Amino acid sequence: MIDRIDRDGSISRGTYLFVVVSLVLLNLLIFVQTASHGFIILDDNDYVRNNPHVLSGLTLRNVSWAFTSFYASNWHPLTWLSHMADGQLAGPSAGWPHLHNLLLHTLSTVLLFRLLERSTGALFRSAAVAALFAVHPMHVESVAWVAERKDVLSAFFLVLTLLAYRGYAARPVLHRYLATLCCFALGLMAKPMLVTLPFLMMLFDCWPLRRIRPFAGKPGQPKELPEVSLARALWEKVPFIILSAASSALTLAAQREAAMMSLEKLPVSVRLGNAVVSYLRYLEKTFWPVKLTIFYPLSLSGMEPWRYAAAGMVLALVTVAVVVFARRAPYLPFGWFWFVGTLVPVIGLVQVGGQAMADRYSYTPHIGLFVMVVWLAGDLRGKLRLSRKNGGLLFGCAVAVLAALSFMRAAQFRDAGTLFSEAVRVDNRNYLAYTMLGISRQEAGNCQAALAAFREAAQLNPDYLEARFGAATALEQMGRKGEAMAELRSLLAAHPEYTKARLSLASDLAGSGLVDEAIAQLDAALERDPRSAVAHHNLAVAFEMKGDSGQAIYHYGKAIVLDPGYVECYGNLGDLQLARGNRAAAVESYTKALKLDPGYLPARQSLQTILSH
Repeated sequence: MIDRIDRDGSISRGTYLFVVVSLVLLNLLIFVQTASHGFIILDDNDYVRNNPHVLSGLTLRNVSWAFTSFYASNWHPLTWLSHMADGQLAGPSAGWPHLHNLLLHTLSTVLLFRLLERSTGALFRSAAVAALFAVHPMHVESVAWVAERKDVLSAFFLVLTLLAYRGYAARPVLHRYLATLCCFALGLMAKPMLVTLPFLMMLFDCWPLRRIRPFAGKPGQPKELPEVSLARALWEKVPFIILSAASSALTLAAQREAAMMSLEKLPVSVRLGNAVVSYLRYLEKTFWPVKLTIFYPLSLSGMEPWRYAAAGMVLALVTVAVVVFARRAPYLPFGWFWFVGTLVPVIGLVQVGGQAMADRYSYTPHIGLFVMVVWLAGDLRGKLRLSRKNGGLLFGCAVAVLAALSFMRAAQFRDAGTLFSEAVRVDNRNYLAYTMLGISRQEAGNCQAALAAFREAAQLNPDYLEARFGAATALEQMGRKGEAMAELRSLLAAHPEYTKARLSLASDLAGSGLVDEAIAQLDAALERDPRSAVAHHNLAVAFEMKGDSGQAIYHYGKAIVLDPGYVECYGNLGDLQLARGNRAAAVESYTKALKLDPGYLPARQSLQTILSH
């Protein structure tokens, strides 16, 4: 297979190895710098930094949580397991998680080259597509951001699934089919965006595999594959479609409560308009990847109707063109429909979050565009009689430019301050960037600058509650507790459902000696969210301050039932049991806390004191 002649020319085993090594070095050149980078707050806190399930590693309890939790509005157990493996190996360090992302991206790059080369016989074109996948600046977000492990992990299984499917198409036996199905299931457990993969398999059947009878026997097929009817090809995809439907249902359940926007807040017309405009913006940034940012704010009011109409017209014209040229250039509809189809789950028809689009969403859809560009360029080179050497030189220059842009983009992910300062520079109306910049400044102890950033964010988007909450926490850190409490009261008057602010206000009230008012706020929080372990824990602390140990023990127990991994709750319950003279119960609570987190110092010190007496 490696030594055959392809239409790009004669190749050798050494050439093949050279391509693979070059692809690996390209990735290392751009991304090895991330090994010294830190976390960037946004999502990294939920996914790693403040996630005890991840930091405590691959325990039976944590594995169970990964498969049963809708934490962070997602169901992707394999992604959680990969983060837990990092926690097991490296603890809270960011270095290894970054290298893990780099490893997965590099493997996906090499496997993508292998997939295309085996399916088309065009070694150099396949290498070119893989190189573009490796170095494109829009892919930096997926690789250099720890929380986007789900991107690189799911892409790895996407390519692996198609490789397994290609093997099944060459020799359709049961164990190869089951291997393909298994790879797909793992990919869905990494990120549900892979629900469109059965559609991609049908595209592969048409081109480059050409195994469906209407397309079989045409030029471009590297070796004879068993032909199948269209009905048989569709029937083969039924188990894959069932898995996609199940994954979609789980994802909707996970995101419905916390992250999904209602039709009242974002009408269908705005969703459709944003979708067609975003397709064009993805195309624009693919060919001109400048002014990239981690967040592109969505306009809830939409834009002028003519912009939607113009964008829709362009998309329709491109679609018609690729269909018209399908017979002469079958890679055009393959690449275009890959791009359009794989973006459907994240294009905003079901809107999750406040972004209009995201660089990371282009990670696997770009494969289709790169196939279109590379194969078209290769055909045009022949028609223009451009030598292979000159064509290769032009392509090498393009890759070098993209690699340089990616290197600089990856450097911006060094820390939150650098990343979000750049985001604000690119778009000074980016309210999320200002909020994250405020949090990073707050963590650095620069509360005055943090407050200014939070105020700017709140002014840009008064409905973004995190900005106003951030301002309250900055005021509290500056010792302006009265102003902080006034900010929280104002926030809750307008948005009584914002439990996070209510919990913070209750904590401030308890700290100021207003325990009864704190209890009232916590009761209100539990009315809106009865399953809040934090609210039960804080209510227990408040009752303990009031001297009602019975109620305190009850609410500590409720918090532990709701969150069995709540280390601090076990520690505080142990302190209360010890104060009541119940040494055995205190020892049990401290032991459970240390079992969950062996580094939890308060429980360790208290347990040592008990045992020494």
